[in-house]
Amino acid sequence: MPVRKIPIPIVTPIPQPDLTPQQGRPNFLSRRVCLNMDDWRAFGDALQIACPYGRYLGTEYQPEPEPPRPPRFQLRSHIADALEDTTIGRGSRTSSVFDPNWRLEYRKKRYTWGYTQAKPDPKFYMQLGGYPRKDELGFEEMGSGLFVMAVSPRNENHIAFSRAFFSLFGKFASKRHQCSVSFPYYRHYDHKANGDIWIGHHTIRWLLADPTRLVDFVRFPRDPTEPVDPDRSIGCGLRPIEDKWRAKLGL
Repeated sequence: MPVRKIPIPIVTPIPQPDLTPQQGRPNFLSRRVCLNMDDWRAFGDALQIACPYGRYLGTEYQPEPEPPRPPRFQLRSHIADALEDTTIGRGSRTSSVFDPNWRLEYRKKRYTWGYTQAKPDPKFYMQLGGYPRKDELGFEEMGSGLFVMAVSPRNENHIAFSRAFFSLFGKFASKRHQCSVSFPYYRHYDHKANGDIWIGHHTIRWLLADPTRLVDFVRFPRDPTEPVDPDRSIGCGLRPIEDKWRAKLGL
């Protein structure tokens, strides 16, 4: 059976949000996500069409000792480029700004450099977690990350913007048809119509290519004084439900 290509979603422009300063603590809207770089590249292509005014900033860790000049941060027009600027695996974080007039301005702090100007709401940041990891035995998994949008409270314009933004995001990831899987025996249990994590469509293909791959793997705590039970699972992770997603993707 020929493999069905992942269709390119129809993208409509999202009007630039209201950037008028608001009073009060922002409201935070979040998603737990697991997307690989192919997913972020596809989503970033859509963002460039829907939000051409958006700019994205990766995290760069400064070497020790503290450098005498500010680090080389760069605002990117594509979110995947900002993710590639980010140092992977050390609390990596990519942020955004939707105000084209916003600029990076630095101030010297005791141990690092900081910004003199906060990014206006609405904005979002992504705590990176979606990259493949392999242990010494060859087990492959991908961790989850956190996708958070901050909007000004009681601002209807921001609410409309966030709904349109997450609607666009939902065209590149899904939380449907997931199941928990034990490790290392791969027993399936707890099938869910709606899961806990939004998994990118390219990541779903990556999972289906190998039945031993998992996302968001959790190792169960164990009392070191207890004997090791060879028939007991030591952890679990998530996988897409095979028949559902193979039918959807034509695999």
